[in-house]
Amino acid sequence: MYFADKLKKEREKRGWSQEVFAEKIYVSRQSVSKWETGKNYPSIEIIISLSDLFNITTDELLRGEYIMSKVRSTLLVIASALVLVSFFVTDSMPVLIGVVAGLIGIATWGYSSKEVTKIVKANLNFKS
Repeated sequence: MYFADKLKKEREKRGWSQEVFAEKIYVSRQSVSKWETGKNYPSIEIIISLSDLFNITTDELLRGEYIMSKVRSTLLVIASALVLVSFFVTDSMPVLIGVVAGLIGIATWGYSSKEVTKIVKANLNFKS
């Protein structure tokens, strides 16, 4: 039921009625109602359009940030352990840099570049 709740939340966050939202994605209001109650699901083409319209990933729309954050956290723990091992086992700076780059890739997996920029600026207190 996650998709139905997420869809409704994203629509309401923008202040759109089901009718207005339906017009934006060229479907009937009844289709939107069925999606939001979990009685039906949109086609993959519409899911992609919804992702673009809401500026979120399809994973976030379909599975949610909770699952993405759990996977990301697990991968970061594993990758962090690899950084420690590579730091003590090798004297090679390129290997260490490669592992750190891998950590950054894992930490930002599932986010758009716009989202990554926003997160980095927020966490490092950069000013635009």
